[in-house]
Amino acid sequence: MKAKDRSFAKVVTRLEKQGRAIRRLDEAFDQDCARQSYGQVQDYLRANPCEGLGRALFEITEAGITVVVAVAVVDMADENDARELHRLLDTHGTGNITELRGTRRVTWTGEQYASGRHETTVVNAQAEPTGRTAAAVRLASSLADSLV
Repeated sequence: MKAKDRSFAKVVTRLEKQGRAIRRLDEAFDQDCARQSYGQVQDYLRANPCEGLGRALFEITEAGITVVVAVAVVDMADENDARELHRLLDTHGTGNITELRGTRRVTWTGEQYASGRHETTVVNAQAEPTGRTAAAVRLASSLADSLV
């Protein structure tokens, strides 16, 4: 997946094939990553501009459990910039790409978080269950991992 592709269709298709109901809450594409981030991540992106940013917000339901998922895809100029951004995103307390806001109020804890890097692209996903049952937390964790 690349931000420059401007589509999360493959992600939706993959999740639907797993038997999950997907509701797209919002999608946005931008080239100013610094404006769409905060903390040290924002500082880094001001000094090392991205080439593209895609963000999406989904509501995913499986077996009666609903989870809200935020995904960010960042295309960087080169692998070194991507590697450093990935390291920074994975360091607790350094900031993040700003999550899109849907109609459902979500407090992003970062507890169900996953990230990955492929060449010059960095992907991160956060998932928050709408309920706090053990099954909901397991699903949120599984979804975050499956999206990167």
